[in-house]
Amino acid sequence: MKPLCVRVTETILPERRLVLVDASNLTRSLATAIQTAQAIWKQSLVILIAVSRGCSYGSPSRFLGRSLLSILSWGLQDGLQAGPTLPMTALWTDIGNNPL
Repeated sequence: MKPLCVRVTETILPERRLVLVDASNLTRSLATAIQTAQAIWKQSLVILIAVSRGCSYGSPSRFLGRSLLSILSWGLQDGLQAGPTLPMTALWTDIGNNPL
């Protein structure tokens, strides 16, 4: 397996943006998702990840007695608008009870 983090001694410009959004289950397979994306595109990637156990996408929620902000309130859109315009692929999993 390739390491997820490597030390870079030269500047590498990203060629693609990968966005991973999940309310709970992606944490178990995050390394696999990243390694699969690297194998598919064989390009340098900018990876934006929004993952949390128990969070809702659009509205605040409570999980195990604690209040959680919605994923939409985390500023993911700001991250998407930052930096250069790149081809983008998104994986949005575990939609659950959130209305589309």
